[in-house]
Formats: sequence, structure tokens, C-alpha cells
Amino acid sequence: MSGERREARLVLAVAAGALLLSEGVAAIVPGALSLSGAAGAAVIALQPPGAKELVTSLFGTASKGVLQLLAAGVGLSLVGLLARWRPRAVQPAAWMTGFALTGSAIFWGGVPGIWAIVAVAVPAFLAGRILEVHEARDDGDRRAFLRASGGMAIAGGLALLVGRTPLRQLFGLDARGASELPDAVISAPPPTGAQSFDIPGISPIITPVESFYRIDTSLSPPAIDATRWSMRIDGMVERPLELTYDDLRAEPQIEIYSTMACISNEVGGDLVGTAKWSGVSLQSLLTRAGVQAGATQLFSRSVDGWSAGFPIAWALSPERQPLVAIGMNDEPLTRDHGFPARLVVPGLFGYVSATKWLDSIVVNRFEDATPYWLELGWVADGTMETQARIEVPRYGSRLPAGPVQVAGTAWAPDRGVRAVEISIDRGPWSLTDLSLPLSSATWVQWRATWQATPGEHEIRVRTTDGFGEVQPTSPADGRYEGLLGAYRGHHAISVSITG
Repeated sequence: MSGERREARLVLAVAAGALLLSEGVAAIVPGALSLSGAAGAAVIALQPPGAKELVTSLFGTASKGVLQLLAAGVGLSLVGLLARWRPRAVQPAAWMTGFALTGSAIFWGGVPGIWAIVAVAVPAFLAGRILEVHEARDDGDRRAFLRASGGMAIAGGLALLVGRTPLRQLFGLDARGASELPDAVISAPPPTGAQSFDIPGISPIITPVESFYRIDTSLSPPAIDATRWSMRIDGMVERPLELTYDDLRAEPQIEIYSTMACISNEVGGDLVGTAKWSGVSLQSLLTRAGVQAGATQLFSRSVDGWSAGFPIAWALSPERQPLVAIGMNDEPLTRDHGFPARLVVPGLFGYVSATKWLDSIVVNRFEDATPYWLELGWVADGTMETQARIEVPRYGSRLPAGPVQVAGTAWAPDRGVRAVEISIDRGPWSLTDLSLPLSSATWVQWRATWQATPGEHEIRVRTTDGFGEVQPTSPADGRYEGLLGAYRGHHAISVSITG
């Protein structure tokens, strides 16, 4: 092996160790981004309109992991090329540090946080020092090199183990582990048998936290110390408010059931779920703050800079109960789902309303501030679509002739579901049985029995909402007059029936 090739491989090995150590530091230190995370954050911040839709459609909830792996792979490839071009080992480490810090600076609007510098600079500096030791090329220095690079990789692995597992609580790194939800003054009772069908393969009426989809722009959920966190309500209000986590916990707690879906959820997709949310009435907080005349938008921002906005009239509507939520399914929010507090607004897609890791709520006018996704070409109307999906049987199933159970879920928050119908081979529509709704803001389960005959068949489903509006027939690709929006159309599957 030539000296240049050996040098390049050694540089790559140390760079990989630096990446691992950086991941470990970012997992432990609140607010830190890793080397690959900083690069990925820069990609997200600079994405063109439509890019998010494409990535989500290709990789779903795994899109963040794919992006971070891609960033790490590209970074290592650049380091390898630089090492071949410029054999002196310190140069690639310096380039990698500059690349990561640039990503952090873009992500934080030009001012990288101190912990970002720690997470990206320390591993890169160590990598440079290790490679400087290696340049002497005698046996003693080779052993020192191996010990140092191996130690860095082991340290990174241990940091990841502590930072990305329940060991966070043991080491006092997860404030959520010490908190419990206060009792609710308005509680949501557990589902009854009439509200949940016992059908193998159908989605549970309440989605477990670990199964609830996560779609946001943060590669790694912020690690927030609840004892130091606070949120503000200001803008066009008479009395601005600042609330700590303890303040929210001391407020009267309300529980609601609400279904949430991603606007990028394709017809029949799985980016939808229902949970019991608990927290403080957003309406009560806005009433205390005193919304001024002329305000039209409720604009919210996350601690990571993401923003959303929707009509203030929607938040103040007496028939709705939006929350500043601190709990999900009888437990404090997890980091993935917005700890310490997030917005839950029944009937609206998350891209205009469901701000996680809440930092501030600003009451203003639509012309005063444009939310994140609207700047990237998405429609302003975030009202959730009426939808249904077939979950039993699965697409492509082979089933015996005779009675076949067909079942699934349907939703039209916050209008409610009046009816769900199925059609076989584009024949007449037949009504299905519905579970009793948990609320008008949640999905329902539906079921029907089909007398199947041998052959290839298509099953379609459609929903009628609580206002009597039937789900549109014609599919849409998520575009409205050039803007990006929700998918529409009937879910359909094909099955084979044997004789």
C-alpha cells in the first residue's frame, strides 16, 4: 500500500472516530448538534420548495436518519479526498471543523451556540492532534495513535449509550424523568368497548407514544432543561405573559383526544395518529393576555427556530379546545414529541399549528410574519382533510372465498365522521359499522363483512364528514394552484380471492 493511500485511510479512520465522539457529545449536552447533525441542519435550512415532500415520501419517518447518515458519508468522502490531495493530516480535520461550524451558524441564524462549538470543535481538534502524533511514523507513535483514536471511538460510543438511552435519567440528563402529570380538572375517560373494535391488524384507537409518527425539521430533538425553560405570549396583547414549566403545571389541566396527521401523508399512509393530550387551555391563556382588536394570526415558534401560524379565530372558537400540551397518553411529553410543551390544535395539520419545544406565541397579523412552511410554498389553509384508509386486509393479500372482514380508520377533525362506505370493483357503495367517536376531533374505526368471490378484486373506501360533505373522488397530488398541500382521493387496495 502506498504511503499516500495509507495516510488517507488513517485520516478517514480518525475522522470517523471524531464523528462518533461528536454524536456522543451532542447526545449528552443540551442544545448541541453533532458534526453530521450540523451539516444536516444546514441542508434542511437551505432546502428548496418541495424537497421536504420528496424526502418524506421516499423515506417517511426515517428521513432524518437517512439525511444524517448521508451528511456523515459526504463529510467522510470529502475528508478522504482532501487527505489524498493534501496528505498533511491536520488539514482535513480543519476543513471538517469549518464545514460543521458553518452548518451550525446557518442553523442558528449566524450565531452558533457554545454547545455546538463544543460538539463539533472538540472532536475535530482531537482528531487533528491524533494525526499530528501519527506523522512521526515510528512504532511508539503508531501505538500512541492507535490508543488515542481507539479511545476517542470508545468515548464516543459510551457517550451515545448514555445520551440516547434511559441512562439519561440515571445521569440526571433528562428532566422529564423526574416529572409527573398533575391531575386534570377536565379528564378524558378511557375508551370503551364501543369506541374500539377488537380486530387483528387494525390501528389501535389510541396510538402508543412509541408508534406515533414524528415529522419535523429537527434532526435531533432538542434536550431542554425544564427547570430553565419558559415560553412567552406577546405581540398584539394587552398583558404579555411569561410561563415556566412549573407555571403550566400549576394551571388547570385539561385532557382531550385528538387525531393529528402530517400534510405529507399520502392517501392510505401512516403519518397519522390519535393520542390523549393533556395541558393548559390555549384559549384561557389568550384571554388572560387580552388579544387586541385587529389580530388575525397566532404565530408560534420553537426553540430550534421553526415557526407555524394559523388564524387566531380558530384558536378562540368556543367549540374547539386547543392546548398548550405537556402530556401525551397519560405521561409527560417525550423529547421526540415536544417536551416540555407543545401546541395541539384539533382540526389543523401540524405544519401550521403543532409547534413542538414551544418557545413563544406571538399574536399578530398574517402580513407581519410568514411561518416556515408557507415560505417554502405550502398552502396557508391547514384544515385537515377528510380521509379513510383500509387496514384489513392488507394490499396484495390472498384470501379464501367467503366472508372477508374489511376494516380500517377514518377521520375528519374536527368535523367528525358521519359515515364510511366501501365499494368492491367500483360497484355501489355500502355502509360500514363505525365505532363510537372519542370526540369530533378523532378518527373512528370502521368494519364491514364482504362476501368475496374468486378472482382479483379492488376494495375502495370513502368517508362523509359530520357536515355531510363526501370525501372527494378525484385524487390530487398535493398541489393546489402551484402550492403544496394535502393529498386527496379514495384509498384502494387489490386482493386475490382463491376458490
